[in-house]
Amino acid sequence: MKEIGLDADSANNNDAIATAVHDTPSRMVKLPGTQLRLSATSTPEAEHTNGDSPQQDSHPTPRNIVVVGGGIMGASVAMQLARLTATAEAGTNSIGNVRKTTITVVDLAPTTQDHATVGRPTRAWLHASGKTTKHYQRMNQWGLQSWKEDPALRKLPSWTGSLARFATPNDDQTDADGSSAGPLPAFLTDGGYAVEGPLTKERLRELKPIADWNMSGQQEVSATDETDVYYFADEGTVDPDAAARTCRDEAESLGVVFLKNCDATGLVWSDRIEGVQCGPYDRVLPADVVVVAGDAAGALGDLPQDGLPVVGYLSNADGSGNSGVYSLVNHSGVTLGPLLGSMAAVEILRNVQLDVLKKYRPSRFGK
Repeated sequence: MKEIGLDADSANNNDAIATAVHDTPSRMVKLPGTQLRLSATSTPEAEHTNGDSPQQDSHPTPRNIVVVGGGIMGASVAMQLARLTATAEAGTNSIGNVRKTTITVVDLAPTTQDHATVGRPTRAWLHASGKTTKHYQRMNQWGLQSWKEDPALRKLPSWTGSLARFATPNDDQTDADGSSAGPLPAFLTDGGYAVEGPLTKERLRELKPIADWNMSGQQEVSATDETDVYYFADEGTVDPDAAARTCRDEAESLGVVFLKNCDATGLVWSDRIEGVQCGPYDRVLPADVVVVAGDAAGALGDLPQDGLPVVGYLSNADGSGNSGVYSLVNHSGVTLGPLLGSMAAVEILRNVQLDVLKKYRPSRFGK
């Protein structure tokens, strides 16, 4: 079978990305809610099995998982965790030594806000354009595919495509800082992502009849002249609040508890994580694993300055071992919400590390 990874030249279209598999069956993991199959390696705590079956772990499934953050990222990972535990308990999906897992979601947001809101505009942009590195662009392409395949979410987005402007290298205009336009971004020139452009004004009018593309200070262009606008047919928008509520509804139907008036105020530690402290009465929720998701992760630490996700377990304060705190923070929270939620669920419950996430580990910051 063909191996397709984030850095493989053969992963150059959505069809290939949607059916990515690894040529070693013992290293293949299927993500819940999608057709994606990704290569994985066991964590140091895991026990390798023979090559005839998927790698499983000898480390027991966590009894108590607390997700801090009730927006799209937190609700998504809660839903995916619940899906995997439900199918495992039903005997249809092996995730190691299964035992009953309790999943609880609390929020750092003020208690007057609904847990399933993200505090963003009515529609959020689902896109992979604008990503500065190829591996991150492809990760976002997988994210788009997850939206199209997930049984709970696939009817929510509007796949209308999107238009974006990019200054061309021969553009006489300069940026606000006085610099001239540089080379076109790689996602416009390297292939692997559906893009049309630069568009003529006539084509722009076909796509957006009521839009005025003669921006202030720019020279009038004729119908056949090229503009600096590009069309990305595979992109769309979604109501992020509706998506978070949908994830929450399914998660609750599978037994996940969303606590109201119990916002996370701190983490309880000894050698590793023991629980999450919640207000207003400093209640402690016991936890084997704490997933700090979305905006909650940003509230507990700085967002990554490199613009890339931070996904995976944090080490202990002395730099050793697995702390039990799993970071799930990302600037493209809506586009990658379902995908990263399913990836995190697989890593937590199967005690594996997905190879495609190695560029996004907390260890790159020494954490």
